Order: sequence, then C-alpha cells, then structure tokens
Amino acid sequence: MFARISGILLLLGLYVSASAQSSTYFKSSDNLYHIYLPGGWTKQASTKGMPLSLQPPDSKKTDFPTALTLETGSLAAGYEKAGIREIAKAEEAIMKQQFGQTLTITSNEFRIINNKEWWHFVFSVKASKKLSYRFNIFKTIHNQVTYTLSYRGEEGEYYANQQPAINAIWSFMFYTSDDTEYKDSQGAIDNATALRQLQPFSGTYVFFIEDNSGRVKQTITIGDSAQGKYKAMERREIFRNGKNNLFEAALRPESIEGDVITLSTDAVSIFDNTLNLRKASYKLQKNSEGFAAVMWARDSTFKSMDMVFVKQKSPVQTKAQVVPATAGVKNEVDGLGVIKDPMTAADEADNLKRFGNGKVSRALPNELKLVTSGNKTVSLKDDGSTSYKFLGSVKELNSYVIQRLEEEDVLSYIVVNKTTGAVSDLPALDYRLSPDKKWMVVYNNALSAQDLESASFIRILSVSDAGIKESYEVTTAEPGSKKGWAPASVKWAGNSSIEVEKEAIVSGKKGAAGKTSLNFNNGKWVMAAAQQQPVPGATLVPSVTDRVMKGGKTPDELGRILLAAMKSNDVKTWYACIMEGSLEEVTASFKKVREHFTTQGLSDWSKVQFSRVTYSKDSYNTDPERSIFTFYNIEFTYEKDFIGLLKGSVNSARIELIGGKYYLLRGLNDGGMMRKGQYNR
Repeated sequence: MFARISGILLLLGLYVSASAQSSTYFKSSDNLYHIYLPGGWTKQASTKGMPLSLQPPDSKKTDFPTALTLETGSLAAGYEKAGIREIAKAEEAIMKQQFGQTLTITSNEFRIINNKEWWHFVFSVKASKKLSYRFNIFKTIHNQVTYTLSYRGEEGEYYANQQPAINAIWSFMFYTSDDTEYKDSQGAIDNATALRQLQPFSGTYVFFIEDNSGRVKQTITIGDSAQGKYKAMERREIFRNGKNNLFEAALRPESIEGDVITLSTDAVSIFDNTLNLRKASYKLQKNSEGFAAVMWARDSTFKSMDMVFVKQKSPVQTKAQVVPATAGVKNEVDGLGVIKDPMTAADEADNLKRFGNGKVSRALPNELKLVTSGNKTVSLKDDGSTSYKFLGSVKELNSYVIQRLEEEDVLSYIVVNKTTGAVSDLPALDYRLSPDKKWMVVYNNALSAQDLESASFIRILSVSDAGIKESYEVTTAEPGSKKGWAPASVKWAGNSSIEVEKEAIVSGKKGAAGKTSLNFNNGKWVMAAAQQQPVPGATLVPSVTDRVMKGGKTPDELGRILLAAMKSNDVKTWYACIMEGSLEEVTASFKKVREHFTTQGLSDWSKVQFSRVTYSKDSYNTDPERSIFTFYNIEFTYEKDFIGLLKGSVNSARIELIGGKYYLLRGLNDGGMMRKGQYNR
C-alpha cells in the first residue's frame, strides 16, 4: 500500500527544474516563481524534479510522513500542447482505476491563482480500517513544464498542519508569462464570446466598507485590452492592523445571462502572504448605479456577502472659477483658461499663449517647463501614467496652476510658485483664502453621496512662497455615510477664525444642523463647540470645547495617562487628552467603555496594570513636519490571567504630536479582554 501511495506523487508528476534558497520567502534560482513557506517547517534535501520538500514541526517519523512538496517535470510525448484540463482528466482516470474503492474524492475543480489556472484535486486513500491518508494537490502547466504543489499526510497530522500548508500554496506566483497556447485552456467562456458579452458591463466599479478593524476598497474593472481581448480585473485594497495590503487578480467570466454576470477569481496579497483571500465568485446584476452583487467562496472559507458596486464616473469638468475667502469678490487671477477632461494639446496651447507670459512652455511633447522670477526651471514630465496640462496663473497665490491626470482618470491640481519654484498640491480650485492670504480652507460635503470614495471634511492649509502645506483636517462624515455632519458653507471671520454652517441627514433629508467655528490658538487650529442646537434627529460629530489640555510627551506616556483616568473613573483627565468631541459625547463614550469591561468580568479596576501601547505610522500623511500615528491601542493586564485592550475605530484611534505633546483625535471607544493563553502578541 505504501508503494502505491508513494506512486501517487510520481503519477501526479508523470506529465510533470529549479533549486533555490530556503527561508520564509522562497524564490527559484532562475527567477521563474516564488512561494512563501510555512515558518518553522523543516526543509528536506531537494532532488531533481522536487525543488521543495518540507515537513511540519514535530512531524511523526513514518514511512509516509506529512509533507508539503513542489514537483516540476516535463510533459510526456503526445501531450506537449495539452492543457491542464486534459492532463487532469487523464490522471483522475488512472487514479480511480488504481485505487478503486479505497479512493474518496472530495474536491475536483479548476482554480485561478494569480492569473494562472490550476487543477485542484483533494482526495483520501484508505490504507486500513484505522488509517487513511489525505492529499491536497494543486497542479498547473507553465511554458510546457508541469508544477505540482502537494500537501499530504496521515489524516490526524494532516488536519493539524493544513492551514499553513494551504496558505503557502496560495502564495505561489510565476514571474514570467506563459507563451504556450494550450488547446483546452480557454476557460468557461471563450475570448470572442467574452469580448462581445462583456461590452455592456465595461467600466470601473467600486465597493467600499469601513469598520473598527479597518477599511476595504474593492474595485472591479471590465473593458477591452489593446490586444482585443476581454479585460476583467479585481483589486482589493485593505488597510488593517496598521498596514496597507493589496490583492490583485484577473477575473474569469463563468456565465453571462442578460443583466447578470458571474465572475470568479483568486486573489493573493502581493505584499503579505499571511493575508491570502480564497477564491471568490461574484454574481453581479446590473442596475442604474452599477452592480448589485453577491460574493461567495465555493470552498466555504467565508460566508456569502451582499455588496453594491457603484460605477465610477470620469472626472467631472471643473468650472474655471476660483472663489475667495471674503465677500464673494473674484480672486486676483492672471488667468485660468480652458479646463476640460481630457485637455487637448490645442487647449493647452491656447492657455500657454494667453497666460504663460513667456515663462511657461512645452519644450517637448512630454515635458512642461516653467521658469521662476529667479530663472529657476521646473520641469514636469509625462511618464505614461501621469500627464500635466497648463491651466493658467493665480496672482494671489503667486503661482502657476497645472492639471494633473493620473492612471484610472484621477484628476487633481498642482501649483508651482513663481518665485521659488516650490511644487505643491492644490486640493481644489474652489478654495477660500484668508484676508492676509496666509491660509487656505477647502471643504467637501458628501453626505449621502453615491461616490463611496469621498468623505465630508474641512481642511486648512498654510500658504507661502515655500509652498502650500496642510495644517489641519477634520473628517466630519465617512465616505457614503448618512451619519455625522457636513460643512454647508465656510467663511473667514478675520485671519485666524473660520465660521462653519453645518448640515446633517434628518429624516432622510439634508437639513441645517447649527454652526461651529475653527480658530487658530497657541499655534494650532481647533474646532469650537457647537453654537446652535442641531435640528432634532440629526446625528452630529462632537466638537471640542475650551479646556486645559493634558496629553503625553510620548505615545507611551499618553497611554499611561488615559489608562489611569479609566481606572480612577476620571473623565476630566480623559477628556483633556482628546482633541475633538463635546464633553457630553466623550463622557457617554467613556462610561460605555467602562460598562463594557464590567460585562467581561473586570470588577476591580485597581488590579489593572499598564502593559504597553501599539500604533502604526499613518501611511497617508505626506507632511514630514507632522507626527501622526493610527491604530493606537492600549494594552493592560488584569489580575494574573487576563490581557485587556483599549482601542478605537480607524479615525478615532489616531494620535498626533501637537505643541510637543501627543493627543488622541476622538478617543478610544472599544476594547475587550481574554485569557493570556488565548492572546498572541
């Protein structure tokens, strides 16, 4: 029986070279592929045709040990152009004939891993009444070489080590393209049919979700490629545990019926192999907004999920109007010319002639040159993914204005200072400038908007010849949210104060929600308390009131102060460490957290001891002068057996260094406890 079972791997390698270095990350010496190997597994000596063989920790020494292997080989004579489906059919028939009633097949399907079709074959062989062996086989063909990833072992030990082995298999990726045209590898729908039937679905569709653990943005893009083949891609951008992770894969159409399309994909993180996502299938039904969708896993690794993918529009044509901060008087504009999407060469040539003043020119088709008053030359070059078009000049900013168009039709603006040549992002053409022209405020009102990528916010930036730099930002409502509030209008009241009119969703409609103001005090901008009561039923984000701020000199000291306040039921100190939020809101949240820990068995706060703080660098902060961290958590111990955690949502669990001390943005409003043995730091 052992000989017959050992022969399975030979059989699976029949139609079946590389050697490499061993570590968690394994890359073939010929740079053909890579795979992330399970940590702590013992690598066995490689042999010809088997570049990888690993055994899990504490594996039993038997005639047929548990192992994860990679085998490579050549296609047999007569099978040189055979695809994986033909090979799979032949090998399945041989195994059924050889093992008969002792063979039990639990999975026999084809999967896409990193844009490559693999045969996935899971089965067990009964050796005796008490002994069975289990196999999980993935096999593909790449440039007429077969690759077989196999995990197998006695059933008990097999299941104990299954997850790290399967994670490794799903991380396998080829670096080269497969140039062989296999006769049976066209997939469920041939290219001509897919190209014709996918045309009505062309576009970019986005789904966005955010919770306490992070945020996920999923994008499906459908369209024709330059080679006249269908192009369907999935992209999942995940920000979780302080890290950005990206998943990408091609989508394979499985069926198209009327307005309903079913697509399947496999996605593996190209940054972190521990965050593998299993094969996902999408059933998409077209509607006026985009797609109503259901995502599920055929191997039941996650529950089905209802989603709404909203079709993204091309950049909207921007009006050539720059609004000032004061009483509606036009900004002093040298001139903003044609502003369109897309800008043509003729449009830009007209702008250069009218507003370039001999200082701005397009020396080459892909290069825009700008000369400062001090004869410094700034060059902006188109690189295939980003292009620049000259719009004009704004006197009060002492800057030239340029339109920037990036991949996926992302439209934005930059300015180049006429004196220093400093290049800065201009957040919007519709800005408000302070009377002394040292500050700029922009805002966005996206309450209940279908654009799931936009948040409601207020942003304040400093303006000087050194450039435009962000000084303060507050998000008042998350993307696509009907909660929170949005700025309806902003108006400068002097050089260091901004008046804000609020609005919120009330009974399903937008309505006035009071006023607030932003004031520049002690070297920083802060939001004042609400000056009017909101409309009944409105959900508002709390704002800060005047109080003596405390903070901590380090993130660690801040954590100790906050935990001490929680232990002693000291709301005043807790409130003094939080930049935004009314006293009433912060107090309610504070009490809720304490009550939550009580329900988890924390009955004596005196037995709580500070352990440590954890946090991550804010990857979205591009200002080197600002020190911002996200996912700020406070860990503590309780009695001898428990670990506790104080945490918050993505936006609330942020700390920033202001005036030499760290403060929380909005507070920590969640947490939990567990036994030490269940917690892995």
